[in-house]
Amino acid sequence: MTLAAVPHLPTSVQSRFAPRSRRLLEQMDACERALQRALLPRAAGYQEMSALVSICVPHRFEPKQVIFSRHAQAKSLWLVGEGSAVVGLARPSGWKVERTVEAGGWLDSMSAWLESDYPCDARTVKEATVFELPRKALEDVAYIHPGILLLLLTSVSAQARRATEGVMEKLHQLVPSRLASWLVTGRRQAGGEDIEITQGKACLASELGTSAETLSRTLRRFREEGLIEVRGPRVTILDEVGLGKLAAARSEQ
Repeated sequence: MTLAAVPHLPTSVQSRFAPRSRRLLEQMDACERALQRALLPRAAGYQEMSALVSICVPHRFEPKQVIFSRHAQAKSLWLVGEGSAVVGLARPSGWKVERTVEAGGWLDSMSAWLESDYPCDARTVKEATVFELPRKALEDVAYIHPGILLLLLTSVSAQARRATEGVMEKLHQLVPSRLASWLVTGRRQAGGEDIEITQGKACLASELGTSAETLSRTLRRFREEGLIEVRGPRVTILDEVGLGKLAAARSEQ
């Protein structure tokens, strides 16, 4: 609703407050858009969305401005409304960025529920609008609209799943370098002789943080690339330089 829709207000009063009203409506619209994206795959009903928008506190941040700091007590959930921000660790040598969060993404939706500190630092990339959802206010509106809890639970679960998939993908990408490092080290320990996988592929896969199937595929790939030769449990290294380059990629990652 705009101020012009309130007929009993004098025109002079409407004109005085119209800019403020427009800014407020723009912020509410931005908050609703961000929440719609953040709460996927579920969709909030009208009453639930109205209740959530009503407790959102907008903050306008300058480029590279800190939003919250690690070890500060977490009392709110934080949602990027416009612009983008990064989450990571602020160090004297510079920022280590863990992830970039665009509009409609949560900077932190979990710590406040745990009554713990924020585990990371967060700052903007460029100018950004970030919405704060105080936990106490969330509890109050969720008491009236219990469906909000399911919306948030689904959103948090989707976040956790994406994070797990990201970790698994990263581990999968590290398998070739880990195996190459294991083979190079094993050959040196064997005095340049062939290596024998005496513990079995399942145990070696566990040691490398992968599955036996992925280990077998990686050994086959190494064999096809001419890096090794495999005869049962015995592995002969044909190209130690090539394996060394793969092993070096592990330290870079």
